[in-house]
Amino acid sequence: MLSKLDSISYAGSVILLVILLWTGIVFSNSINNDFIASWDDKIYILENPYIKDFSLQGIKSIFNSFHAANYHPLTTLSWTVEYRLFGINPRVNHITNLAFHLLNTILVFRLIILLTRKVAVSAIVALFFGIHPLHVEAVSFISQRKDVLYTFFYLASLISYVYYVKDGKKTGLIGLSLVFFLLSLLSKSMAVTLPVILLLLDYYLGRPFSRRNILEKTPFFLLSLVFGIVAILSQRAFGAITDLPSFSLFERLFLVTHSFLFYIVKLFAPVNLSAMYCYPTRSAGGTLPLQYYLTPVVILFLALVVLKSDRLRKDLVFGIGFFLITISPVLQAIPVGAAIVAERYSYVPYVGLFFIISQFSFRVLAETRQNAIALHILVVIILAAYAMSCSIATWRRNKVWKNSFTLWSDVIKKHPSVTVAYYNRGVARFNTKDYQGAIRDYSRAIQLKPDYAKAYNNRGEAKTHLQDFDGALNDLDMAIALNPDYSHAYYERGNVKHRLKDYRGAADDFSRTIALKPDHVNAYLKRANSKSRLGDYEGTINDLNKVIQLRPDGATAYNNRGIAKAVLGDYKSAINDFNMAIQLKPDYQEAYDNRQRATSRLDRHE
Repeated sequence: MLSKLDSISYAGSVILLVILLWTGIVFSNSINNDFIASWDDKIYILENPYIKDFSLQGIKSIFNSFHAANYHPLTTLSWTVEYRLFGINPRVNHITNLAFHLLNTILVFRLIILLTRKVAVSAIVALFFGIHPLHVEAVSFISQRKDVLYTFFYLASLISYVYYVKDGKKTGLIGLSLVFFLLSLLSKSMAVTLPVILLLLDYYLGRPFSRRNILEKTPFFLLSLVFGIVAILSQRAFGAITDLPSFSLFERLFLVTHSFLFYIVKLFAPVNLSAMYCYPTRSAGGTLPLQYYLTPVVILFLALVVLKSDRLRKDLVFGIGFFLITISPVLQAIPVGAAIVAERYSYVPYVGLFFIISQFSFRVLAETRQNAIALHILVVIILAAYAMSCSIATWRRNKVWKNSFTLWSDVIKKHPSVTVAYYNRGVARFNTKDYQGAIRDYSRAIQLKPDYAKAYNNRGEAKTHLQDFDGALNDLDMAIALNPDYSHAYYERGNVKHRLKDYRGAADDFSRTIALKPDHVNAYLKRANSKSRLGDYEGTINDLNKVIQLRPDGATAYNNRGIAKAVLGDYKSAINDFNMAIQLKPDYQEAYDNRQRATSRLDRHE
């Protein structure tokens, strides 16, 4: 039985190969994209300490820790392997994402073949899954490795389960499905929906809704419960779950229905796409935009269409059920983050909607009535036009994800009032040393959100680079006034004060930074410098002792501590520090010069 299930016709194999080539070409321009350094790529890759430690202890830390409000250790491990082999290399990261997307396209084709035994239906679903522009974020955004990776194991789990059902319920197959499910959960918590999809598969495959069939899925539901709790804890630990006090429970109903319809509309009309879709703004009368109140009516209409359809009812129930179940965790019933919808969330759910489109198209093309030829041609033309438009849109969308500047400029073009877009583009400009441009973007962000402490802080940093120290101090003072616990703002203000030779004020700000963030190595290092300028060499040595404790491989701290010790006349200990600095950094010319001076003074004293 299993060998029969595994067989795909030669024509089917050729069609699948064409789909993969098509998808690969459409996404090929994503390979040369850079990191989105002013968004999640900074957190997950560029400044992620976990990916830089491939030791057993490092891998253990990956699995024992939350990172950036998420628990996805297998995803982090994939970046760790890439870093180990290739270092920081966006091209490698993009190739890996695309490789998983192609593998997922194969698995989608395989799953639909197993369910329908129709190559044409499988081909349409797989093609649209592969080339749809709403999938660009999941594929072309390196940080969304978690989407393509969890989907790979998610689909593998579903396929294993279908084999289990069709091949005489072999225990090993459902065990394999459970293993793949666990791997999917370790890649992203969105996989928690899989046990319900297994029940949906039972419905579609004609299995009875019996106690035995439910009990066999108990391990799946238990894993789903555990990882669901872990996901909520990780989100709460980092403050990602918000209570949205400005929206009542009644209003949240419309937020959910709007989100649901958003993905359906964008399936057919993937236009005006954006990396950020913010929550709606109330009108002067305190109401949501009119379209939000109309969404439940549209959904009721769609439900009636399903109920009234006899020939496609089973396919409609399965397709819509698959979409609704897999999209439900991100419909913002529990608000997470600042965006009401995100294009990457469509990655798995769209399989259900593509399934409906494909089954409907197949039914029409299979029509044998005498006057059906015109209808056949029309369906083929519509499908071909849709495929070409999706391909072109995806190719263009990949270009938008080229780098931080292109991405946030696109968001601003589509949604000029999105505050975070100006802030993030300001970060992108700052990183390329366009400080004037960064100041303009931060200023616009502040104009839209006057209490935006981070924008004041960053604008202050940009002004510092332009030698506008008074302006920088004003902005950093405002950032601290808005957020008295803003450790980085104290640190930056300390830097400005030090440059203005206000060493006492600088030391005080570095002390505030350390009080808020006790492991801030650079704050200790800078405070040591300020204390040295004030003649407090004992205090300088104490701070540098802490720096060395936190970062024992830092040559600068040893060199500076050696200078302070030499000033206090402890030349032998100073020479030891200069030796250590040179050992850590053999080309450290300043340390060589300092060691020579300390040695000369020691010789004179002896």
